[in-house]
Amino acid sequence: MKKILALILAVCCIFALASCQFFTGTETPDDSYAIPDIQAKIDASAPSGADITVTFKTSLGDLNGAYDVTYNEDGTANVDYSYEQFNTIEAGVSELKSTVTGTVTVAADGSVSGTLTTEALNAVSFDLKLDENKLSNVGINAGVLSANVKAADTAAVLGVAIDCDVQLTVVTGTNGITSMTVAYTTNLGAVEIVTLYK
Repeated sequence: MKKILALILAVCCIFALASCQFFTGTETPDDSYAIPDIQAKIDASAPSGADITVTFKTSLGDLNGAYDVTYNEDGTANVDYSYEQFNTIEAGVSELKSTVTGTVTVAADGSVSGTLTTEALNAVSFDLKLDENKLSNVGINAGVLSANVKAADTAAVLGVAIDCDVQLTVVTGTNGITSMTVAYTTNLGAVEIVTLYK
């Protein structure tokens, strides 16, 4: 499968937190559309780009990020980003938050040319491998998959380890994947990553 990059950086450390809340779902499976059908559409997808939004809700307020990704034929990707971060409390700093903007190029091997760190991008590069043995509370309706993924299985399913159980939603259309949402809760707040593929 061609690796699908979903690049975000709003708060890199949120992926390393150990204290998490488990999501529960009530959906029941629709046997008319199976997990292998969803995976086949993901594998067949060749998006030209993606618009990614990130919301991190904390007790101090929300942090938001926006990422415009362009996938190139040579396997590289260009990313224009704008994300918020909390400022360090120190003399001369009056604003609680600041915004970071820039552009990076991600090589086919995942290395980065620009100011963002490779480690940060690796933490949010999703390569979906749906495995019904690693999904729970699965609901499938007309090509829309919703499921829970335990923290121990996130590396196998998402291609990256997240220290929290996550709620995954994948929407497919005629030509492949159209959107993906990853949501989870840490002890610092709730995180939602929404990727809309072009």
